Amino acid sequence: MWSVPFPEFQIVNNKVVFEGKKLCTDKQKLIRETYFNPRLPKSIEHIAFYLQKSWCNISKANVRNALRRIPTYQQTFGRRKPQDLKGIFQVKERGVIAYDLCFPDTRYDNKGQPILVCLDIFTRYCWVRSLENKKKVLVQKVIAQFLSHLVSNGVKISVLLSDRGSEFSKMDGLAKRFGAKVLQSPTGKPILAVESMISQVKRRMEVFFVSGLIDDSSFVTREIERQLNEQPIRNKQNFSPTQLLRMSDKEIRAVYVGRREFLIADDKQLPLGPGGYLTWTRKEQLTKSTQGFKKKWSDTVHRVENLRRIKVGVDAFRYKISGVRFMMLRHELLLVPPPSQHDTIIPDSFVFKQDVTYEKQDYEN
Repeated sequence: MWSVPFPEFQIVNNKVVFEGKKLCTDKQKLIRETYFNPRLPKSIEHIAFYLQKSWCNISKANVRNALRRIPTYQQTFGRRKPQDLKGIFQVKERGVIAYDLCFPDTRYDNKGQPILVCLDIFTRYCWVRSLENKKKVLVQKVIAQFLSHLVSNGVKISVLLSDRGSEFSKMDGLAKRFGAKVLQSPTGKPILAVESMISQVKRRMEVFFVSGLIDDSSFVTREIERQLNEQPIRNKQNFSPTQLLRMSDKEIRAVYVGRREFLIADDKQLPLGPGGYLTWTRKEQLTKSTQGFKKKWSDTVHRVENLRRIKVGVDAFRYKISGVRFMMLRHELLLVPPPSQHDTIIPDSFVFKQDVTYEKQDYEN
């Protein structure tokens, strides 16, 4: 018998047992019967947690794959929000610089000195500097030093991005010196790239502030800057910002030819290729009588015939699917297994027919 060489497995009543838990041989049936039992959980995580108490070979992936084969699960799957395509821009080369000021929490930082964050958006190479004040002269002096450092590493400065703070006004002279142009966001609108970096810097600082190790942000700004600049970036082939800064333009083009830098597709809404099986939905006005108790996706299964990109450089598409005349967006499509793998059995042995409706007198004192 196959289990003999494995001492962890035991035979109890002609059934294989591992650490006191049974071995499931028909996972689809077990998960289907759990899903249709009103006394048992319904979500992937809770079904897996419940079954793992008694079965040794049930994982969340097993539950997810089994539920996706059940048409009822497909048709009642929650609708998704559409992708947000506003404010997305693509940076393909070095030299687009963003900068902004942030202020540490005065409850932890005794001095409350402003922190200037300068960032090259493509390489994510940054400076994090604690300043004595936020006067225009000092701020622009540090920005000029940052730009000079980039130029010394072969970077051609093209654009300076900032919000409309008073300390960033009259940057034309500095931009002209480096052959760049100045762009400022509309009033009240932040530069998202540098705001993301500021959030990352603050998350690193809070460890030291909350633990009481420091009471002045200037103690750690340079160390945090060094760590961020040496940290590999996954979507840039694990090169660090410092390595990208030191590359030549030719090396960068060789590495990134044909690559997209901004992928805004959610992991659950990755682009579909031609030939994929799916169901579809259209946004409908839910009435009070049917809200929460209706099929959200089509009974029929279709295939992707073609797709067309909505915006250059962004993973957002319109899809042409079989049997439907109009193009559809990704959030209106649900990826499903091929029809040959669908589990159409609906067990009814777990539905309890007795009427358990309570009358008013049943729960009144």
